[in-house]
Amino acid sequence: MIGHAFARRWIAGTGLAAALAAFGGVGTDAADLAVGLAGDHGDEGGTRLAVELAVVRSGEGALFVAIHGPATAESFPEAAGAITMFKLPAETGPARLAIRGMAPGTYAIAAFHDENDNGELDAGLLGIPTEGYGFSNDAPSTMGPASFEDAAFDLRGQPVAMRISLNY
Repeated sequence: MIGHAFARRWIAGTGLAAALAAFGGVGTDAADLAVGLAGDHGDEGGTRLAVELAVVRSGEGALFVAIHGPATAESFPEAAGAITMFKLPAETGPARLAIRGMAPGTYAIAAFHDENDNGELDAGLLGIPTEGYGFSNDAPSTMGPASFEDAAFDLRGQPVAMRISLNY
């Protein structure tokens, strides 16, 4: 079970919407920050990362995808520590995002389905999230969020496809 500390940690006290608005995307080019569903985003160079969020239960709200690198491992999965973030409109079924131009390295992904579109991972009375969430490698999240180490994967020149099951 995931506690309320996870929900607070995820939004990092500012909410994902505010954190997303503060990002200029990968590097300093604001055009690299994608807001859309499916398709390719980023520049032509580097490695391609394909992300699929499996089993989105409704078309309500938005999907947030936050990518962390080793320099931000300690803040995983906090929004404020992400190296880049994506906000996608929710649609029932799987959601897909392709990002081009990823530098080689180790990354981890945290994602959630913000069904009421308030920019936060909502939690119930016991602190258990009431909206879908997941991590790369389908890393376990018992008694708190998954660790960077459990969610980490390597990009080393070859395209990588990452399927993330959302837990509701």
